[in-house]
Amino acid sequence: MYKTGIKLVLLALLLSTMTLSACGDNTATISPATTAAPTPIATTTTAVAANTAAASKPLRNSRYCEVIPVFQESGKLAQYVYNTQGLSDCPQDAWKALNATDLAKSLGALQVTLNGPRYWMMDQVIASGDSAAGEVKTFGDLKMQLRAKIEIPAGTTMAGPYSENIIQRNTEYVFLSGKPTFQLVSPNGDTYVMQTYSQIIDPKLSIDDLANLGTRLKLPTGWQFKIVTPDQDLHLVAKGAAYLIQDDLTNSYQKVTK
Repeated sequence: MYKTGIKLVLLALLLSTMTLSACGDNTATISPATTAAPTPIATTTTAVAANTAAASKPLRNSRYCEVIPVFQESGKLAQYVYNTQGLSDCPQDAWKALNATDLAKSLGALQVTLNGPRYWMMDQVIASGDSAAGEVKTFGDLKMQLRAKIEIPAGTTMAGPYSENIIQRNTEYVFLSGKPTFQLVSPNGDTYVMQTYSQIIDPKLSIDDLANLGTRLKLPTGWQFKIVTPDQDLHLVAKGAAYLIQDDLTNSYQKVTK
């Protein structure tokens, strides 16, 4: 699903995805912890009925934000990804009112990252299992739904821009034919399709700017930026795991897998 705020754990897709990015006060500092952290609790919790599959309305260029607390659980770091998709478009005033340090204290978390604003680039998301039926919590004035939980061994470091990370989720991203997709191709030929663009580093970045994104990115040797308009719907399916990278503007891309 990413300037990076969490150094120990992995981010849309959010949503969006699902990358971890924050700036300044948006990220609370991790403090030493020797015991397992409590189950994350926000100010309000609402159960969401489980569905075997949940299909969203068209998403392209819709705005969302994420709150991502990190806990220590059973010797591992557990990251919970909550986002506003389907609940609101993350109003700017409500988003700016959130404070990562205060949220970390209230949740008993090692760290909280505020990831956003971000904008989806797929046209539809079909989620199943836990990715479709996460609980809803309220952070400040924003309701958010749990979209993913990521567990990694303590001491693991998160890869930087243009390095692959893995996130556990069950989703199908649909990019409709006839609409442009923005892709990165690695030196070994792997293709990654943009799932979200970010206003974390460039607050003025818009969907209209993406056609010229290749001239702005600091691509490593051998990497390519491409614009591809598919003549058939493109489906990116993650069955338990998605392979993600971010560019140096924290835009997020998912790997095309067979």
